Amino acid sequence: MTQQTDLFRDLSHRLCDFAEAAVLLALLSNHADVTEYKTTSVKMSLDRLEGMVPRLGVQRALKRLKARGLINIRIQPNTATLVRVDREAVLALLRKPMPDHIPGNDDYHFPFLDAWAADKAANPQAAPSWMPAADQALSGVAQECVEPVPSSIPHAATSTENVHG
Repeated sequence: MTQQTDLFRDLSHRLCDFAEAAVLLALLSNHADVTEYKTTSVKMSLDRLEGMVPRLGVQRALKRLKARGLINIRIQPNTATLVRVDREAVLALLRKPMPDHIPGNDDYHFPFLDAWAADKAANPQAAPSWMPAADQALSGVAQECVEPVPSSIPHAATSTENVHG
């Protein structure tokens, strides 16, 4: 595993949200913890996340990351969004203890793993193995969250704050 894979897995488990983890990793990979990163939700969705998170999902993720205190957002009307990651806040999040048992984070072997490995070998055109936790995007369910989204943060596009697309 790479450091990026480990970071994505840890962010996914701590945030309990695929889109938030993907957006935060994309911001960090663009050095948004060092300098403000200029983007739009469309650019983030299509260019940085290769469509894995739709534009409205990026907008919601940015709002929730801001509400968690992990990023700061400045909006330039009708042009772009300037995002800065609070490095210390993200490091503090990553320092929080993980649950004792995280699904898939052990050496337990079961027959489906063999079938999946054989299927991947037989179908190399399928989703690349580097694609981070795509199955989490489909499940949308996390069993244990270290830091849940505050209940005042909408999960739908109902907020009055606008994050430009």
